Amino acid sequence: MDKATVLSEIGGKHDEMEALLASLDERQMTQRGVYEELSVKDVLVHIVAWERMMLGWLAAIQRGESPVRYAPGFIFNEQGPDEDPEAEAVMNRLNDHVFQENKNRPLADVMADFQATHEDVVKAVSQASDADLFDEKHSTWRRKWAFYETVAGNTYGHYQEHIDLIRAWLNDGKHG
Repeated sequence: MDKATVLSEIGGKHDEMEALLASLDERQMTQRGVYEELSVKDVLVHIVAWERMMLGWLAAIQRGESPVRYAPGFIFNEQGPDEDPEAEAVMNRLNDHVFQENKNRPLADVMADFQATHEDVVKAVSQASDADLFDEKHSTWRRKWAFYETVAGNTYGHYQEHIDLIRAWLNDGKHG
């Protein structure tokens, strides 16, 4: 893996998400039920929240600090595996908090944030050193995972996960 490949994956999946969003009308974007009570708009807020956290983690690593995972008030024991029930419970509480804080935001604001955050991600990844992204020893906060894996999980992997959910929701025949 190299930076150009990571950036290409981010760009390609973001473009795929953009194309999907462009095919939806405002009613479809704001209708609840894509994933439990979340609308497409809420899914975008969720993606943006995780990208912003990831940007904070990268900035902390670049300052030589150990990032707080996930966010202040939503922390779990870093020593356990990601499948740790504690990690899942904290993540679920964080995701619910993000939803509750943003569920009434206007669609236009969410779309603007989605675009701006994507631009911030591309800039940050472009400017990150190879050590920041690929050196497993440089990223001890994630049990020696290279940080690009965190980037993948919070960008193109995350986009694909939610593209699939949105498409399945659309394909159930009730939302077209």
